[in-house]
Amino acid sequence: MEIDQKHPYHSISIEETLEKVSGKKEGLSSGEVQKRQEQFGKNKIKKKGGTNPLLLFLKQFKDSLFAAGRGNGKNGSLCDYFYNSII
Repeated sequence: MEIDQKHPYHSISIEETLEKVSGKKEGLSSGEVQKRQEQFGKNKIKKKGGTNPLLLFLKQFKDSLFAAGRGNGKNGSLCDYFYNSII
């Protein structure tokens, strides 16, 4: 079965789409599912590495630290240090 990835499936009829993917309105049989999984792999999204929860928490404050550092000349360098270390 050849699937044309460039064909706009969203703009053609259901019948035409089912014909192109060799499908049925009732769904696939267990044997056909197994055959397609062997050919194409399971329909799973690969997990990417997550963001460290502490870093995510600190990133929420980077804009306020940046604004605070720009608003007050005395502690600007301290806020710049925190801002640059969070990014």
